[in-house]
Amino acid sequence: MVMYVGSLDLWTKRVTEDRTSQSLFLNIYGIVQVLALVVSPIAGLLMDWQLSKTMNEKDPLEKRIRQAQSGFLPLFITSFTLIICVVCHYFDRKEFIYASIVFITIYRSFLLAVGSAFLRIRFHADHFNQLLGIMSSVSAVISLLQIPLYSWEKNSESNVIYVSNHYYLFYD
Repeated sequence: MVMYVGSLDLWTKRVTEDRTSQSLFLNIYGIVQVLALVVSPIAGLLMDWQLSKTMNEKDPLEKRIRQAQSGFLPLFITSFTLIICVVCHYFDRKEFIYASIVFITIYRSFLLAVGSAFLRIRFHADHFNQLLGIMSSVSAVISLLQIPLYSWEKNSESNVIYVSNHYYLFYD
């Protein structure tokens, strides 16, 4: 999500030089993100529905296994929508920007609603705060490490594929 927000402006500038169109993309992104407030409860309900199917299980071990597995569908949707956003980013066309805005909204909603809920289901409740802190700290460090990549993309004459290819060749 941080990668997307950090490079959305650069992406819109590659797609169009019209400032009005660039502003429209960013305004649509900002407005659509409010829909995340509507989609997040849906993600939470999906997680609760999956979890409620495990309540009738008699065997404690089997119940615990099914509870841990109950986050698969919501986490799959979260990962799948992120993959779509990343793939859209490789195409410099308006349609892909619009599609990515829709999918990043779904991704953000599911990430916020499902990420911490899965930690609570999967690991013992005593570890929740520690794991949430670790998850947040790792995200912050990764975000800081991406700053040089944003800078390179901003100064690149080409598109994101050029930067990605050279980035991986340089670090491999």
